Amino acid sequence: MPVFLGETRRSASLAEASHDPVFKQENFVTRWSVVVPVYNEKEFLPDTLRSLGAQAVDFELIVVDNGSTDGGIEAARRLVAELGIKAQFLSEPTPGQVHALKCGIAAAKGEFVAICDADTYYPPEYLLAAQALFDRGGPECVATSAVLLPPGAKGAKRRLAEWHRLGAMRLLSRQNHTSGAAQCFRRDVLCRVGGYDAAIWPYVLKDHELMHRVLHEGRQAWSKDLWCVTSDRRASRKAVRWTLGERLAYHLVPFGLKTRFFHGFLASRFRKRDLGDAVLRQRAWENSSASGAAATGAILGGLFMVSLLAVTSPLTASVPVPPREERGRDQADCRRPEPGPAFQFEVRGLKDRSGRLQLELYPAHDRDFLAPDKQLIAEGKPFKRVRVNIPSRGIPVICVRAPAPGRYALVVLHDRDGNGKFGYLRDGVAFPGDPSILRSKPPAQKASLSVSNGVVVRRSVTMQYLRGLRFKPLD
Repeated sequence: MPVFLGETRRSASLAEASHDPVFKQENFVTRWSVVVPVYNEKEFLPDTLRSLGAQAVDFELIVVDNGSTDGGIEAARRLVAELGIKAQFLSEPTPGQVHALKCGIAAAKGEFVAICDADTYYPPEYLLAAQALFDRGGPECVATSAVLLPPGAKGAKRRLAEWHRLGAMRLLSRQNHTSGAAQCFRRDVLCRVGGYDAAIWPYVLKDHELMHRVLHEGRQAWSKDLWCVTSDRRASRKAVRWTLGERLAYHLVPFGLKTRFFHGFLASRFRKRDLGDAVLRQRAWENSSASGAAATGAILGGLFMVSLLAVTSPLTASVPVPPREERGRDQADCRRPEPGPAFQFEVRGLKDRSGRLQLELYPAHDRDFLAPDKQLIAEGKPFKRVRVNIPSRGIPVICVRAPAPGRYALVVLHDRDGNGKFGYLRDGVAFPGDPSILRSKPPAQKASLSVSNGVVVRRSVTMQYLRGLRFKPLD
């Protein structure tokens, strides 16, 4: 019986699939081609490849380099060899994921094609679950859509994400409700409708437009057993999204009018907003023009709204705001042998000795912790910043004076290129108490310390760097 949303038994379990004679017979036959487009994914790609290397069914891997310059492709070749994955590495110099995907799909030989992003985790049963849906759905099943879960989704949060995705698929079964990183297709159908092609759709949201063309050939299937986990680095993608009105129109326009919606309505609007597919190469999480404080808040907490508020909210005109390099430096450096109040940190676990260390002091309140320095100073709130060069040997020490006795939140940054900005993929970060950093900044109280008059509080912190989909110490 076909497995489609809207029927009582549309989610075939993996246990059922394992007893299907056809499924069992072809379980270890290479029916799959997995296409991974890559553009400067050195930090994320290894974890994705390891997750693919653990798949329960055989597959061919096609990695398409779309002009990477970070050395990640060379490292990926070595890792793929270690994992024993049958793979081919292709090069597509034309910028844009749509071109890389077209190149990869053209080289695919499998019955099914899985489109995978280089920063996404795929559980060992991912291809197995999709294969079960294709086999039970028969030729009418032309695509599968996985439940795309946020990082760290457990318990009620995971159930809510599943309910949202599966409910939307059940309600509007002839639309796309997931990312291109969570889609699988019958290869012959994908090629028949034109696949990814800039001549057909050169804009963002290409996964929605492609799924619409594919659904003219059949139906999509899904199951709670088919899921994957995206990274959280694209916490804000407002620059490449459709508007609320455009999204509502997508949901409300009948399937028979969707082609006109995409190519007669949405395409012209995207063209005017310069939302070509190459926009996805912009990396707001990696190269931010905000100050070190604002950028740290945006990256670690998904706090782009903090940066926006800092720009748009009126500042107190009577409070002079010094230039960025001078903000918070008034009496920030510890002066020996003067007593405190001050905080001194030994910094351990450095990735290397490049660049500088940066220590910043904030009010111990969530609203103010990692808020833009300009905003804090204009509001008369405490903010201090100290930068020091990293010695060639020994344990680095950095110290900042507190403006008065009290409790303050603190953060230590390893600015590896010394540009004064936090680079998400490059730089390190540490907080008092070494809290775990996954997808948000720690609460201010957990990253804060108290200091009394005349006292220097001495602590040790361990630097954490982005490893896979989260920040971790090197050891």
